[in-house]
Amino acid sequence: MKIVLGINYKAFGVSPIDFFSLIEEYDYLNAIKGIEIGLNLSEYVEEDMDYITEMAKKCREKNYLFHLHSPCLASVENIKAYLDFANELEKEYGKQINIVVHSINQRTVSESVRLTDNYVEQMLKYIKDNNYNLTISIENLNTMEGKKRLTKDDLLELLNRHEDLKFTYDIGHEIVDNIPLAKFPEPVIKKINNIHVHSHQEGKDHYPPGDGDDIESLQQFIQKLNAINYQGTITLEYSFDFLEGVIAHNRLKEYIEKACEFQRIIEINKNKIYFYDEEPY
Repeated sequence: MKIVLGINYKAFGVSPIDFFSLIEEYDYLNAIKGIEIGLNLSEYVEEDMDYITEMAKKCREKNYLFHLHSPCLASVENIKAYLDFANELEKEYGKQINIVVHSINQRTVSESVRLTDNYVEQMLKYIKDNNYNLTISIENLNTMEGKKRLTKDDLLELLNRHEDLKFTYDIGHEIVDNIPLAKFPEPVIKKINNIHVHSHQEGKDHYPPGDGDDIESLQQFIQKLNAINYQGTITLEYSFDFLEGVIAHNRLKEYIEKACEFQRIIEINKNKIYFYDEEPY
């Protein structure tokens, strides 16, 4: 399992050079193996694009993994523009880039699935037609503001239908909906290539996991990943808003330290496998 730091524009106050210097200084367990950057083309300015491009170059130089995290793209033109930019980043990075995407959210599951199915198909076709070295990995979400965002179970149909579609399992979105971290359905085992880890407090998402129940759940989850011999990435999705420090450098330092804490959880449980009693699937 490889730990990846999930970041967005709130981390851009730390230059790419300083970003990796802080990792070298504070990642005393050599826990961090990559970066996943949240990218919304409609909101980012040219300086942000330059920053992300430089991060792709640094990941190549340091032999780090480089992922993107996309919002839901509203139109065919948005899809093409996003994938074209991702392709330019792939040229700088020099290896395949995994892109995590969200479902399209409507009032009903059936409508959300229908629109997301078309959305995914357009992305996969554009990648194939242009021979881009990109992977699409769809993420499970939680219900929010009355809109039925697609859960892990809701996505099984799409994962079965699209051979090239991968799956990002976001455990934080199941925690917030009080869904137990149950045994993996077979389509998930075949398609899972990324994990998102975070917790919540008072309905606010993307907190670092706390003590007690959060840590116990994470330990069991690692043991469940061991049971399927998972070797992919685990992306920490901790918001900079919920990390200690006034400036971005200090918050990144704490983020790195929390990555080391998570690495300890992996190491403590590396030889343990979770045995199921009576669970779904």
